[in-house]
Amino acid sequence: EDGTILWANNAELELLGYPADEYIGHNIAEFHADLHVIDDILTRLRNDETLTGYEARVRCKDGSLRWVATSSSVYRKNGKFVHTRCVSVDITAQKGIRDLQQRLSAIVESSDDAIIAKDLNGIILSWNRAAQRIFGYTADEVIGRHISILAAPDRADEIPDILSRLRRGERVDHYKTKRKTKDGRILTISLTVSPLFD
Repeated sequence: EDGTILWANNAELELLGYPADEYIGHNIAEFHADLHVIDDILTRLRNDETLTGYEARVRCKDGSLRWVATSSSVYRKNGKFVHTRCVSVDITAQKGIRDLQQRLSAIVESSDDAIIAKDLNGIILSWNRAAQRIFGYTADEVIGRHISILAAPDRADEIPDILSRLRRGERVDHYKTKRKTKDGRILTISLTVSPLFD
């Protein structure tokens, strides 16, 4: 109940890099990077909460930190706390990807440049705040529509050519052209279009 480790399987020991004698019998707080987190976990378990996918940082023997998603519950016998059962899944890679996605999303949203994603058919998939400010359409108004809604009347033939180049994996750099806003104004813009690969 106080967080003393009573048993651990080989996967847990390998994840953290500790031999059994340096892990079993020690308090779990020694291996957590954030003491307030382990305090919260132990308090919840003492209160008979079941934890599912609780994210925490653990400290490996080599000093590195790993993210785990922990699912845990308490086993009681005759109403008395016997031990917890805990399964931890290493989510370090997924957490890194999620954090990177959030940072990139923040960069796109805070940009002064219109950043628009579309598929190879020209259907708009994403639309940042600068695109809304520049072209006048909200994301809800354009996502799912064809990029040609922005084409100036005398430049509509450019879009199929640009999409064709993208399908070939080509990049279009600093292409000077004209685009139309929601209220009908014609803007001169410098367009850069890059294919994104999975």
